[in-house]
Amino acid sequence: MAVEIYPLLARGVFATYGYFVVDSETDRGVLVDPGAQPDLFLRAIRENGWSIEAILLTHGHFDHMGAVGAPLRLVTALASI
Repeated sequence: MAVEIYPLLARGVFATYGYFVVDSETDRGVLVDPGAQPDLFLRAIRENGWSIEAILLTHGHFDHMGAVGAPLRLVTALASI
């Protein structure tokens, strides 16, 4: 297993980072705090061919969880705080 962390800056009302934590050997991973720009995170998932198995939220503020609904369609597990 080779775990890689990929930060992605979501700019909206607030600029916040979301993070993909991905096993580079299998392209399976999780998304942490997907911000409030779902298209940005969906594009990264598709462009990299990642299989996102969970969305993890560090807390419930909208700038950390606003995009959960859209990527959730592409994951194989539920979002969790």
